[in-house]
Amino acid sequence: MRNSLIALAAGLLIGIGGTLFIAAPEKIPFLHSDGPDGHGHGAKDGHGHGGGAEVEENPLKLSDEQVTQSGISLAQVREGELVRTTTFPGNVVANPDQVAAVAAKSSGVIVDLKKRLGDTVAKGELLAVLESREIAEAKGEFLAAQRSEALARTTFERERNLWEKKISSEQDYLQARATVEEARIRIDLARQRLAAFGFNGSDLSRLNGSNSGLQVLEIRSPIAGRVVERRAVLGASVPSETELFTVADLSRLWIEASVAPTDLAAIREGDAVVVDGPNKAEGKVVFVSPVVDRETRLAKIIVQIGNTDSSWRLGDFASVTVKSAVERAAVLVPKAAIQRMKKESVVFVRTPEGFEMREVVLGRSDGNQTEIRFGVEAGEAVAVVNSFVLKAQVEKAEAEHSH
Repeated sequence: MRNSLIALAAGLLIGIGGTLFIAAPEKIPFLHSDGPDGHGHGAKDGHGHGGGAEVEENPLKLSDEQVTQSGISLAQVREGELVRTTTFPGNVVANPDQVAAVAAKSSGVIVDLKKRLGDTVAKGELLAVLESREIAEAKGEFLAAQRSEALARTTFERERNLWEKKISSEQDYLQARATVEEARIRIDLARQRLAAFGFNGSDLSRLNGSNSGLQVLEIRSPIAGRVVERRAVLGASVPSETELFTVADLSRLWIEASVAPTDLAAIREGDAVVVDGPNKAEGKVVFVSPVVDRETRLAKIIVQIGNTDSSWRLGDFASVTVKSAVERAAVLVPKAAIQRMKKESVVFVRTPEGFEMREVVLGRSDGNQTEIRFGVEAGEAVAVVNSFVLKAQVEKAEAEHSH
């Protein structure tokens, strides 16, 4: 009886052990158990390899040359940072500090146009020429005041000399001094009137007592940039303060974007951002509105970008991507390295003989990189570009085996 029990227990142990031995290969890629379907390996029938499960040819066994021919590139598993981002829509506008409206500061007739729409201009460069009666009067007053002052100054010098020599009375001397002061005041008033029309010191010095071109008013650009609007028409009579040109410096532009109040906490003035549109550009947040629009319930942010190559145009649509959080992760792989096999996430790890497919447990992701919580370690290399080729190899091998 005792011997029978020992034999029965030994039989059960052998049965359990056999079950475990058969089940284990099903969990290992490219290992197969014996089967009775003609493709099994329980007998040496041209397909079999003897009793028990054996290792078949690994479909991921690739030489360096085959890896290169397949276009497969590798990336090292590493520790790093996950950068969470938030994206907002926006549109390109001019920086108001770099836009100038050029107006006619006097009524008159446009007699010459020097710049056309789209032309590049330097600061102070001539845009148009206007003829104006009002300008002629203002220049005439200035020149007359200059001549009166010169005459009054001469008289004053003579009277002072006479008074010092006791030839002339003090009253004549004081009267001459008052006259020269009045002449200087008239010059200052005439100069200020011309300054209101846009004349500066160099413009006044060019008059130099000349009566030629008194009616001419030169319209010049106050900033360097491009002519983005032109309303001036040759021969047109324009009233004072009519806007003739708009000049804009487009070397730096603004992106206006609308942001939900819940996202404002992640945005600070001075933050670096990425702007995507007709081109990609790096920008900086220069303004975060403290006011939420009553109707849209959105707040405005402004991002400044460089545009020295003129690749961005006013009115372009753009998307602004802001870093909303930065988190450390011990194991990161590029998102492209992850493939799906039978509802499981896998990566293909480089080995001396080729690649090894491993199931992985995923963690956080920022859209470009994904955290791996289990399955690979920092320092290993995984397939990234064309990793789907390896996935196809495994699926093909499994399909052939199933038949």
